[in-house]
Amino acid sequence: MRPVSDPPLARFAALMAGPESDVSLDEAALLVAAVDHPVDVAARRAEIDRLSAGVAEPTVDALRQALFSPPGPAGGPAFTGDADTYDHPDNSYLDRVLDRRVGLPILLSILTCEVGRRSGVAMAPVAMPGHVLVRSVAEPRRFLDPFHGGRELDGAGCAELFAMLHGPRAPFSERYLDPVAPRLLFTRVLANLEASYARRRRRAGMAGALALRATIPPLDPDVQRRLSAALAAVGDWRASAAALQPLLAAAPDADDLARRARVLLARTN
Repeated sequence: MRPVSDPPLARFAALMAGPESDVSLDEAALLVAAVDHPVDVAARRAEIDRLSAGVAEPTVDALRQALFSPPGPAGGPAFTGDADTYDHPDNSYLDRVLDRRVGLPILLSILTCEVGRRSGVAMAPVAMPGHVLVRSVAEPRRFLDPFHGGRELDGAGCAELFAMLHGPRAPFSERYLDPVAPRLLFTRVLANLEASYARRRRRAGMAGALALRATIPPLDPDVQRRLSAALAAVGDWRASAAALQPLLAAAPDADDLARRARVLLARTN
């Protein structure tokens, strides 16, 4: 994990604090990776530029062909989902998705939207519970499933996929197919990362994911508490205490939190 004062974290926070219409999904996703490990964000965005040059014409079919049909971009493998090591942290980092050509549905959807944007094929992420998809902006009932090789779905196909994931009795709502805004999208990216690191007992990775999540408005007291605990677990007492500070004005246990913060700060002496 990079220091919580590191420029990638500050830049991600600035993106999340600004107008959501100004958020470049690829930049935000690469900044998530850069908090965990060194990433040349500009070079990686240029790589996505090159992927978009492989889209033969500004159509959904050409976008599918360029990303998901073998041979893949630049003659390499086509992009697809990682079904074998689904919850590995690498599947949530866009630079590693670009390298490995596999990832989670949400990262592959971000990549599809960004390649589409550059090539004149406007796509929007759809945060269906359990499986993120993308939909065509020009043809709103046309969906792609980047995890499964970019297969095309209509609304009924999306409902069938939902039933496969959640069981036939799970109620499906058409609102699950609405485009999702960047803050909610990255809240989900970071929840995946936190859970992946938690299962591996990798506290530094958890702290990095939670530090990013804590920058997304509005303030979430539970996130702040989990961030403080993760930072304490890696011995960053000062940052752990600082994570509690936003809660001291209104939390019902503010006095206990203040005492906890003082104890943490005392460990820095």
